[in-house]
Order: sequence, then structure tokens, then C-alpha cells
Amino acid sequence: MARLASRVYLHRGDLVPITKNAGDQVTKDTRPPPAAEFFALFAIAALLGEAAISHAATAGEAESTSGQLQEIIVTAQKRAEDIKDIPFSVSAISGATLAEHHIADYDDITRTVPGISFQAGPGPGLDNIEIRGVSSTSGSATVGIYIDEVSVTVSNSQYDGAVQPKLFDLDRIEVLRGPQGTLYGASSMGGTIRFITKQPDLHSFSASVSTDLSDTHHGGFNNDEYAVLNIPVIDGVFAVRIGVDLSNESGYIDHYLPTPTGAGPGGTVLELGTNDSTGVRGGRGVNDVRTQVFRVAGKFAAPDDWTITPAFLWQRTAASDTDIFYPDIGLYDQDKRVAEPYADDLVLPSLTVTKSFGWADLTSVTSYFKRDFRRTTDGTLYNSNIFANLYVAGGLSASSDPPTPPPTAQQLYQTQAVLGFLPSPAGYDARTEQFSQELRLSSKSASIAGIATTWTAGLYYANQRRRFLDDEYIPGLQATFQQIFGYGIYSGASVVGPSYYSATAAYPAESFANDLIYYGHIYPKQEQIAPFGELGFEITPALKGAIGLRYVSARSSELVDSGGFYSYGLPAAYSVNEKFSATTPKFSLEYAINPSSNLYATIAKGFRLGGPTGPVPAFQPNGPPPATPGTCDADYLTFGLTGAPNEYQSDSLWSYELGSKGRYLDNRLSINAAVYAINWTNIQQTINLPTCGFYFTTNVGDAKVYGSEFELRALVASNLTLSLNAGTTHAYITSVSAEGAGIVSPGESILNVPLYTVTPSIDYDAPIDDRTAVFARADFPYTGRSRGYFDSSGLPHVFQPGYGIVNLNAGFTRDKLSVSLYAKNLLNWKNVIQYPSVNSVQQGYTVRPATFGIMAVLAL
Repeated sequence: MARLASRVYLHRGDLVPITKNAGDQVTKDTRPPPAAEFFALFAIAALLGEAAISHAATAGEAESTSGQLQEIIVTAQKRAEDIKDIPFSVSAISGATLAEHHIADYDDITRTVPGISFQAGPGPGLDNIEIRGVSSTSGSATVGIYIDEVSVTVSNSQYDGAVQPKLFDLDRIEVLRGPQGTLYGASSMGGTIRFITKQPDLHSFSASVSTDLSDTHHGGFNNDEYAVLNIPVIDGVFAVRIGVDLSNESGYIDHYLPTPTGAGPGGTVLELGTNDSTGVRGGRGVNDVRTQVFRVAGKFAAPDDWTITPAFLWQRTAASDTDIFYPDIGLYDQDKRVAEPYADDLVLPSLTVTKSFGWADLTSVTSYFKRDFRRTTDGTLYNSNIFANLYVAGGLSASSDPPTPPPTAQQLYQTQAVLGFLPSPAGYDARTEQFSQELRLSSKSASIAGIATTWTAGLYYANQRRRFLDDEYIPGLQATFQQIFGYGIYSGASVVGPSYYSATAAYPAESFANDLIYYGHIYPKQEQIAPFGELGFEITPALKGAIGLRYVSARSSELVDSGGFYSYGLPAAYSVNEKFSATTPKFSLEYAINPSSNLYATIAKGFRLGGPTGPVPAFQPNGPPPATPGTCDADYLTFGLTGAPNEYQSDSLWSYELGSKGRYLDNRLSINAAVYAINWTNIQQTINLPTCGFYFTTNVGDAKVYGSEFELRALVASNLTLSLNAGTTHAYITSVSAEGAGIVSPGESILNVPLYTVTPSIDYDAPIDDRTAVFARADFPYTGRSRGYFDSSGLPHVFQPGYGIVNLNAGFTRDKLSVSLYAKNLLNWKNVIQYPSVNSVQQGYTVRPATFGIMAVLAL
């Protein structure tokens, strides 16, 4: 149900109060901040400089097979290619780099790759991911998430976040920046992240085991073990690869016991999460996380160039509580009245079949994706506290027909201090099931009218069903109400009983059975079919062009069932059906300065599907009998609204990118640079009705984004590599619709987009003898400041500060054994880096405290 209390984390102003319509459209031009101008000019200079370096380096280049940077092969365009030959910005993190730099999750990825950022959720599987400033926690996703060839992208919701696969036994991670709608669909308008697993080897037996033991400051002992086995059952014909990973991550958030009630000194009422702690620690390290993963894949090289690859992934992540704390109480401290455990289960079977025809490759990918995310959240504020203060105490104060006898001052105080502080568990059960099928044909080499070409054509189908169950209770509600007032909550004298309104078939909300306060069950469904194609052609031997096109036709529906006191004004059952379609073209040119460096230009359209929203309680100023206003009427009247929409429309963007990729100095220097500009229209955004606690999604206005990315790797000595990844993003609102007026102003930055990121790193490898080598790795990621909330939120922290950490890893290899000592967050950065607002309580999130460990890997 579209209710604020149902939202697990209302992060950084994506849900903010709205104010009265200030006009249909407001437009404002803004200039970039000096830092953004500097980085953009730096990237442009890098583009021009690369051309000069290329011409100077060409004459001196020589064939060499050693002392060079490794070539990076990716499949970003659904075919194996050198990363420098792809005409858009792509980063690849190898499996070796993931292990050596201890990159474990989305937080680490965003500190490694330029142009990508995250919105912190309360724990793993609850983050939202953004690329190139296309940031939104509303509506459909803006970043496509893939595991191998299978999309595990889910729409943004209050119940779950982006799927976070465990990063083990991966060949690489590919981050594709900019719209990828042609090959990857509607939710890749900002970009796409691909987790590519290692595939079975048909010829060689191999096995590896690993253990990772560490200790976290203010936390405890952590362990992570995995084992991988590759068996060529029939040499050259059939092989199986099996992997298991088990990890336990200690918590570092401490739970302090809250006061039994909200009664403060001198007859005052305490404030939840601010001054209601007893100072007695009830639990240490409550946010521990346990992850189990099982993966198996087979590969069958059948006759006539057929290859069949079945795969199965199962993953469970469970936590005892969330990773956020209450800064007003203390660093790493919270005093929740309800613990917030969760369990996230992922099941992903798939079947990939390929056939080589000599002139083209046929690929079929069939998959089933299922995710169950179950958790409990603390709904005390928006259930007990709001109910007691706004509806009970507020209703008694404003009632024109008060109960007899009228409430005493003591009863009103107990309502606020006792009833308003009853712990309220809100249980959420989110399930996603998706069947998908992709069929595509990719040429190897072709010629059309004498012009060398490559092409890909395909058809994609997906049927996704989701289920969100939201059941919220206030245990002890009826007994406490009876104790305070001397009559039951259903009594005719009760201000929230029959005198509040009479339940009808149209509005059957009232029910406190089993101390229920609200339930909302939502059943969204989306079905889409999309033909797509891409054609690459040679204009001259040095100049190549490409055009791509995807058409998507989708149907969305939503069925909602709700009840309980807070559902007053909602129908008992509600359904809506919508249809959407879009065409997403892509154009690119690539010019080879020489065989090792290219310049390129790309124009692409990005697109997100619209969908149903709500329902939100109807505007009921005069009824139903006895003429009780609807629960959201105060918000509607204040903001000049007559209700909420039942759907939100698609939004789209155009992206313009210039870039250069090259390897120089006999492949000892690699430089990739890009600058880009994005025009984003009809942005999907969530609007909060703060008094009644409901929200809806609508389209609020337009934005512009521009920025730059720079990636450098230099082999400065045979055993020393220096790297620098940097990016800048300036994303801001340019115009506001009638619905968005009062929420955001033109010129305000888009939320959760760092102005810049910089990550220098050092890799050192030195052989000792034929069997032994030593190595050392160090990286120093720094993330710049970003806006966390719009000014209209009124919250104390509207900006998120910049922050930097230091990571080290050093060790040795001997034969097939590798042992290393490492430190993550070596200097123990502990300042808050984001301020998530959970059920309207602004909380703190920071980097995991300093962690020191030892890791050993044995390959057999």
C-alpha cells in the first residue's frame, strides 16, 4: 500500500512534503560549480591530449608479449570485444582485482568505478544504485542489474532494493555507463551493471579453497570461506563447475534499551530516537549478517557446434538488524523499540543455448528469477506515535461531541507518553518472480553492398509478478486504551471508534482485531516484449558507425487489498491496468587514430516504463457518515489537491557522449576519458502526504546532467602499476511541474549524486624466485559531497559530506598458495556519510569500521 509507514527507508528526501501548487512550470538556468567546470575541462583536455599522445607513440610502438598491461575483453555489446573498441564508457573489474582489493559489495564498487553512486539502504539488498546522476528511488529502476545474461532488475520500491549477488568466483564485473536500452532494455537508462561468473572449463580439472578471517573495530570476528570445483566429466564435451560460499559478518551497531514509555522529566514527553534511551546497552553488534551461496553450472559441447549451459544460483542473506544508527544517541548506537531483522533469498536457474553457424551465432537465454525478501521494521513512529497524538489525543481535543465524562489531562498525557510509545512491528514480505526469454542472432563478419558490417538482432520477453505484503500491529493497543480511558477502543465513547466513522462496504477500514492498525497487500504485474537490433558498419578503414534500435511494448497491472484503521478512505479492493510503449535508438561513430587508440561519439535514448501508483485515501471532506474527513484530507486541503493519481507516466532522456580510449607506450599506458551531457524529462518521483503517512508516484519535472570520467593505468615499472579513476557529475533540476512545485526548486541538485569521485591505487608485484612472489595493493577512494534532501524537507542534514578511506593488502604467493594481510578503512573513518530517513526519523550511515584480516587461497 502506498503508505509512508510501509516505506522501510525514506531516504534523502525522495519522499518529502509537498506544498500548494505554485504554477504549472518553473524554469531556471544554472551554472555549474567551479569544481565541475574544472573536471570537465580536465577530461576534455585528456581527450585532446590522447590524440597527440597517440600520434607521438605510434612510431615507437613495437611488438611485445611481456611488460605490458593486460588486454581487457568484455561482452558489453553481446559479443567478445576489446574494451577499447566499444564506443561508450565501460569499466571492467576483474575477478582478481575483486579479491586483491577486497571489493565486496555495491559500496565498494562505487568507490572503485567512476560515475556510479549508491543510496544506502539499511543493509545488503536494500541499496539503490545510480549511474551518471540518473538517480531515483521511485518508479522503475534506472540501472539494469544482470547476472551473466539474466536480468535481475526490479523496480524501485519501499520493500526491497537492488539485488546484491555475493562477489565470489566471478570472472569480472562490467559497468556500462550511459543509456543501454538498445541491448538491455527500459530500466538501463542510466547504465547497466553485469556480474559475469566463471564458466566451466571443458578440458582442465581445477579446485580452489579460500578462507578469510578478520576483525572489525567496534564489531567482532568475521569469516568468509568458499570452495570451487571444476570437473571435466567428459574431456572436451561436458564439464561441471560447483561453488559454495559461507560468510559471517559481525555487527558493529549497538542497541540501547529505550525507556518503557515516553514519560519524561517534569511531565514532558520524550522524542523517539532522540532522548528516549536509558543508556543501558541491551545488545552489542546487533547488525550481524550471514550469507550462504550455492552455484552450479554445466557446459555441454554438443555436436554441430551447439553449446548448452545450464546454471543454478541460490543465495540467502540474513541479518539480525540494520546498519544504521541514531546520531543523537551516539556513534554506532540505536534504541529501536522493534528490532529489524531480515532475510533475502535469491533463486536463479537459467539455460543458455548457443549455435555457431559460421557466419553468425544464435543465442537463447531462458531464465526464472525468484526473490523473497522478508523483514520486520519499527513502525512505532507512524503507527503508535502518530495514532496516539493525531487521532486519539488530537481527536479528543478537536471533537465537537466529546465523550462523557471528557478526558482528563492525565488521560491525554498517558495517551501521548504510553499509547504513543507502544512498540509497533511492521512486517514486510516482498516476492518477485520473473520468467524471461531472449533470442538473438549475432553476425561474425558480414558485408552489405560491399561494406563490412556486424549486426545483432533479437527478441526479448519478460513476465514479472511481484507481491508486497505489509502487515502492521501495535501489540497491547486495545488493552492500553482500555486502561487509560476505562472503555474499549470500539466503544461508542471512543474517539477512534464508531464516532470516528461508520465502516461501510466502500470504506471498510475500521478493525483493531489482534491489535491490527493497518495492512496493505499489493500484487503488481508487468509483461513486456521487445524486438531489438544493432548494426555496425565500416565507413572507411579508420571510421566506423553503428545504429541501434529497440521497441518495447509493456502491460502493467496492480491489485491492492487493504484494511485496518489507517486504510480509511481506501477501497477494500483496488485494481488498475496500464499500457506503455517506447522506442530507444542509439547512434555512434568511432575513429581509429591508430590500431591502439580510438575517438568516439555516442547519442542514445534512455527510457523507463510508467506504472500504477497508490491507491491513496480518497478526498472525503463530507463523508461518509457521520461526515468524518478522510485521513489525507488535511494534506489535500493544505496543498490544494483534490486527490492523488492512479498512475505515473514514462520518463526518458537523451545522452550525448564524447570519448577516447587508447593504449600507448608499447601498451604500458592506458587512458580512457569521456565527457557527457544528459537531458532528462518527465522525471518519476515519489510525493509524500506527511500527515496521513501515504505517498504516491508522479512525474515532477525535468533535469540536466553533465560530467566526465577519466581512467588511467600506467605500468611505470615491470612490477609497479599506478591507476587513477576519477569522475565528476553535475545533475540538477531545470524545471518543475505543477505536482513538483513546492517539493523541489529549479537549480537544486538531484539527490545522492556526488559532485566528484577520485580513486588512486597502486599495485606492486615482485618475483622472489621461480616459485615465490610478493605483492602489495593500496587504494585511496574519495567521494565528494552530494545533496541528500531537497531544501523543502526541513530536515537538519540536507547535504551528505565528502569522505575518504584507505585500503591496504599485502602478501605472497608460493606455488598455488596465496596468503595476504589486509586492512579496509585503515584510518577508521567514522563520520556519517549519509543520513537515511527511516519512517521520517533521520538516522546515520557510515563506512564499516576499520577491519583487519588475513586471507589464504589454495588452488589445486
